[in-house]
Amino acid sequence: MTLQPGFRAAFLSAAIATLVVLGIPSAHAAAAPVVTSPMRFAALIHAPRVIRLRFSEAIVMKSSGVTLTDLAGHQVRVIPVKSRGNDSIQVRIAARLPAGIYRVQWQAVSAIDGAKTSGNYQFTVQ
Repeated sequence: MTLQPGFRAAFLSAAIATLVVLGIPSAHAAAAPVVTSPMRFAALIHAPRVIRLRFSEAIVMKSSGVTLTDLAGHQVRVIPVKSRGNDSIQVRIAARLPAGIYRVQWQAVSAIDGAKTSGNYQFTVQ
């Protein structure tokens, strides 16, 4: 059995109208870093003074943050710096970093749906 062209068009129109009226559920991914500085696994000749992360969507600043630790797990003091947009975190490293491996740990809360995400990455100062 094949559908007549006029019936097919009417059926398609009704299906689209139903989706528009009922709404199509939107899929939100959690906030994730899209740009980091220093970059993941970077080998730096000069120690960074600032850590910046830009996320895939707006984040709740009060509930999001960055910590920095050395390879032994000792926390390095960082000072939050006002970011330009609502999708970025920026911190200033309080003291000059000696040579070593460092881990950036981040947590973010999406301003869109409240989803919490976290992660980490490493960089090396040579």
